[in-house]
Amino acid sequence: NNHRALAFLAHPATSASPPRHSGATMGAGASAAPAGPIPTTKEEALAAGFSEEQVDAFMTDLEEYKTVCADYFKALDQDHNGQLDIDEIKLLFTVSGCPPPVVEMMASQAMQMADTNNDGVVSLEEFVTQFSNTTIASGGSISEAT
Repeated sequence: NNHRALAFLAHPATSASPPRHSGATMGAGASAAPAGPIPTTKEEALAAGFSEEQVDAFMTDLEEYKTVCADYFKALDQDHNGQLDIDEIKLLFTVSGCPPPVVEMMASQAMQMADTNNDGVVSLEEFVTQFSNTTIASGGSISEAT
């Protein structure tokens, strides 16, 4: 359901979210999470000091997370061109009930943060990266976001 996906993106902590993977998260049982971006390969995670078991569970969660993000991206991509423009980003905030002046401001900020190559659109890769960074920065985990 596109509206459920859009509502989840706008308010991930309060909206009904898709089922979570039952495996452990990368940080489960770890004394501290690594600094910097989350590891995206097994080698990076092992080098960061996580156990083989934690890494395997995390990599499973990461693949599921990417699939969920792709579904949300498709829900926003109204013209089905594989990119999100500013109007499609505005849709996220409009559907979440933000007043028009807030929609403009939030969409502009979201575009500025997510469009890392400054081409005026957000690719799926940029979307996944920004959403994972936002999730981790807010104290969440990939399992909590999916």
